[in-house]
Amino acid sequence: MDDRKIIIGLAGKIASGKDSVGKYFVEKYGAEKIRFSTILRNILEILNLPESRENMQSLSTVLRKNFGENILAKAIVKITNKTNNNLVVIDGIRRLGDVDSLKTLNSFFLVYIDVDQDKRFERSVARKENPGDENMLREKFNEKDKVETETQIESLKKESNFLIDNNGAMEDTYAQIEKILEEINKIS
Repeated sequence: MDDRKIIIGLAGKIASGKDSVGKYFVEKYGAEKIRFSTILRNILEILNLPESRENMQSLSTVLRKNFGENILAKAIVKITNKTNNNLVVIDGIRRLGDVDSLKTLNSFFLVYIDVDQDKRFERSVARKENPGDENMLREKFNEKDKVETETQIESLKKESNFLIDNNGAMEDTYAQIEKILEEINKIS
């Protein structure tokens, strides 16, 4: 990594491995990780409301309805522009409008993380990121992909600069990340 700022946006469905990929960039390359959900979690904490996925989805919908579809992406752009880190990873991109806003950042690359439904369900139950995840039924998990905040994610796949197949071992995923970084360094 040199003095150029590289911004990598991560998109993928629930439990696709966005957090794991982001952590790899942080731990191996010292990247700064910025999450869309952090903004929502901070607001919920201030309001003394549970930081559940449902509350984050509702808050996201209300904010976008009242302040514009790309309100959260604009906040992410502002945060990204303020950082001095040369490698920034943006986690949790969910909409085409978000991508349009993030493309205003120089050297922005969208990486889509693809995982089959069964593996995502297993990971979601195992990680217990949100209250109740460990007891979730498959039907409830499938319903989460149909919530308004999740419906555009699949369309980001064709907009992405790079694709990670995260169905295999983590070592395979890490190898794909390294290839992506090689490509980014060639073109930016």
